[in-house]
Amino acid sequence: GDPRAGEQRAHFAETGEVALRRYERDRLVPERAVRGPALIEDAWSTTLVAPGQRCAADRLGNLVIEVGR
Repeated sequence: GDPRAGEQRAHFAETGEVALRRYERDRLVPERAVRGPALIEDAWSTTLVAPGQRCAADRLGNLVIEVGR
C-alpha cells in the first residue's frame, strides 16, 4: 500500500515554511528513498528527514539517512 500518511506544515531555518510529508514506517518499501522534508512515523518513534536529506529503509527495516547528496 501507499506509505504516505498525510502532510503538515513545518518551518526550517534554511527553507522557511514547507509542506512536510508524513509516512508510515511499516509501509515503506525497502531501498526506496524518501526525500526530505518528511516525517517517518511508527508507534514508537518519529524520524525527521530534513530538507536536502534522503532516507530509505534497508532490508532489515533500519532507516538510513543520507546527508548532503
